[in-house]
Amino acid sequence: MKTKKHDTRWLVSVALMAAIIIVLANTPLGMIQLPVIKATTVHIPVILGAILLGPSAGAILGGVFGICSVVSNTMTPTLLSFAFSPFMSTTGIPGAFKALWVAVGCRILLGVAAGWLWILFRKVKVNEVIALPIVGFVLLGAAGYVAPQSKVLVIVCCALLFFGSGLSLGVTTCCMADVIDYGEVKFGVRNESVTCSAQTFLMKAATAAAGGLTGIGLQIVGYNAKAVTQSAATVMGIRVLMIVIPIILAFASFGIYKKYYTLKGEKMEEITRKVNEMHAKKQTA
Repeated sequence: MKTKKHDTRWLVSVALMAAIIIVLANTPLGMIQLPVIKATTVHIPVILGAILLGPSAGAILGGVFGICSVVSNTMTPTLLSFAFSPFMSTTGIPGAFKALWVAVGCRILLGVAAGWLWILFRKVKVNEVIALPIVGFVLLGAAGYVAPQSKVLVIVCCALLFFGSGLSLGVTTCCMADVIDYGEVKFGVRNESVTCSAQTFLMKAATAAAGGLTGIGLQIVGYNAKAVTQSAATVMGIRVLMIVIPIILAFASFGIYKKYYTLKGEKMEEITRKVNEMHAKKQTA
């Protein structure tokens, strides 16, 4: 009975997300008409559905999105509709298959990839703080191949990335409070100003270093600011700088946190108890 209830709930949820996709795909809210191409926000429910309901739901929702894209580009064509509708192909059957792949296949892959990435991160016990930015980075890299002209897809990926980064700032703030309590127990003095100042200094220094390292990285990959187009090697190098290296550093930072940050659980409860006792003694003295 529980399985049937779960399956029914899952089917209803997928149906609701599919309905949202259909509505978005047929209104200006989801299909924004530009002079040459249609920008779309329909990637958002596909990615959210894949994360919340699983990769199979992501595949279904991606397929619904793809079919809506085919219909839209067939009924109201633009200059680039031949790339999204097999009925608008200018190169015969091969072009029709390519259009189906771009319009439907790539959208299905987007949903499947988002769902499986989320499952992978949950299985290896990577929490949302680290999982969201990595999912954003991976999807952003995939978007460079699947839909390089989709500004909305880039915005969605960056939203996942920066939302996760924002969560990490919240975690850092909570950790700072724990560190201050630990310092008071260990040294007998509460130094909020020193600890917070050191943390702010390190953040500013890291921001400055990141800017300098970005410039050095662009030089290494051969970026030419005066060139109209960059070489294929330079473009690949920029993708590595923007996606691969940040993912590696995100995993490294999470590993350092898991291994070396021990102010949690029973240990933190004990520290809090000792801090409260110290404050109570000072008040009664």
